[in-house]
Amino acid sequence: MVASVEETGVDTTGYTAFHHRCGDYKSVIFQNNIAHSVSGYGAIIFRNASEPDNGVCIEASKFIAYKNRLAGIVSN
Repeated sequence: MVASVEETGVDTTGYTAFHHRCGDYKSVIFQNNIAHSVSGYGAIIFRNASEPDNGVCIEASKFIAYKNRLAGIVSN
């Protein structure tokens, strides 16, 4: 859980993480996380260049975001 992250500059965020393969809900890369009261994004999910299908679909799951100043979750 991430809570009460104050603004630190560009792209203030609670979490930054790589995506998991689409449909792979057993992945432990990024799951069961909560971000609240962040002065920016709850999470930013990045493409993992080593994954062969990252141009088709990227995914993050089991995430809750609330009371964040910007979007709860975004991807690049």
